[in-house]
Amino acid sequence: MGVYSVMATGDATVRAATDSRAGNDSPGTHRGKRALLGVLEDWFPTDRPLVGAVRVFVAALGIRWIYLLAHTILKPFWPIKEFDFNEMGSIAVNLFQGRGFSSPFFHGNVPTAWECPLVPFVWAAVMRLLGEASQRTYRMLVIIQTVPAALSVSLYWLIARYLVRRTSGLRPYTPFIVAALFCFWPEAILRIQEIWYFVWQEAALAALMCVALWWCDMPSRRSGSALGAAAGVLALINVTPLPIYPVALVEPLARIRRNRAEMLGAALLSVVIAGAIVAPWLIRNAVELGAFVPMRSNSWKEVFQGNNPKGNICENAASLHPAYNPSEAHLYRTLGEIDYMRFCRERAIRYIRSHPGLTAWRAAQRFYVVWFTDLFDQWPWNRAELQRRDMLTRVRLMIFSCSAVVPLVIVVWGLAIGRLRGLPHPVLLISPFIFLPLPHYFTLADPLYMQTMRSWLAFMAVIVLLRRASDAGAAVVMASE
Repeated sequence: MGVYSVMATGDATVRAATDSRAGNDSPGTHRGKRALLGVLEDWFPTDRPLVGAVRVFVAALGIRWIYLLAHTILKPFWPIKEFDFNEMGSIAVNLFQGRGFSSPFFHGNVPTAWECPLVPFVWAAVMRLLGEASQRTYRMLVIIQTVPAALSVSLYWLIARYLVRRTSGLRPYTPFIVAALFCFWPEAILRIQEIWYFVWQEAALAALMCVALWWCDMPSRRSGSALGAAAGVLALINVTPLPIYPVALVEPLARIRRNRAEMLGAALLSVVIAGAIVAPWLIRNAVELGAFVPMRSNSWKEVFQGNNPKGNICENAASLHPAYNPSEAHLYRTLGEIDYMRFCRERAIRYIRSHPGLTAWRAAQRFYVVWFTDLFDQWPWNRAELQRRDMLTRVRLMIFSCSAVVPLVIVVWGLAIGRLRGLPHPVLLISPFIFLPLPHYFTLADPLYMQTMRSWLAFMAVIVLLRRASDAGAAVVMASE
């Protein structure tokens, strides 16, 4: 409950500032705003954050279930009938059939660390519960992943509520706008039936950011323990956002000069807890694979996919990937996972050294895809897939592109005019935009993998639009430390 109490700090100060600014409105406008805020406050009370967060969660979950119900009625045929379509599916089936965490591309018992463990184990548990790995299992997994998707919305509401109380000029109804936006966020709704780790990663990252704000305000053993637990769980889902954890951990240590010994002890406890969560997986990898594997093994394969004579910008049917390329599949089977990764590393480094200019150009192309998506379909899965696209698919892709470009334009505009100046803990708030896309500049830049970053971009776009221009850059209302 500490995260809720720290977010409530400074309420009276902010309310007084809000009331004084509201006095500049005409009486009729002021009464209308107060009436609207009263209704919203009754539904999602910001002075009772747990109640408000639960209600936001229920609303977001209900909206996603309604969409799935409509999808089932209007389009009863689901795309997946078996789980051999991806690495997580194969690993989950192997777990379900008693072969262990193994063989990401085929049925077998060869140990693997190709993916982080949490999501495949969740899939395998659902298969075990239903007694089958079938389309029915797939539908159940889609329904289950609406839970972390809705949890993300409630956490965004909490973070927006925190910013309102810590930032001058941010309108008091910002949390409600954030909740409404993400309840109906088109990309989140339209992708809900695409099972992968994305929704789990988004929820875990939102939880990490929520707890990190608590830690940055009040570094203590309690907040540090929560931060370490959040980081450990996130690492079991996907490692890409994990560098945000040390940024959050160091932020108060670099800023606050008093009680250094206590803060260092709390930071050490945080690291110990995060390490304890991931240690069983690291030990298992060392024993089963005979090498130290930092959470997942396939990093150099990703680098090689983007840095070879074919030079993919986005993953496609011609990618040098064991799932699509028979030669790579043969190498993976004969060399074994660890030696195959070493061979990928050798080939990637050799190619990068031989073609530094082309490598830089491809990184620039991926930068474009990361931030704008593939607006003009320059890198489709293959030409046949591009020609088969129906109007509905084209509309969906256009919506996804707008989900990237529109918030990006708003945030860049906000940066230019100073609307984001004075936010609390700016280094922490900017870190998702640094670390989430960073690996994809040098590997592959599929827009699907940037869904979490685009959600944060949309969040910041709301902050830009709802912050008063006259107050932008004003002093932050700081909570007592």
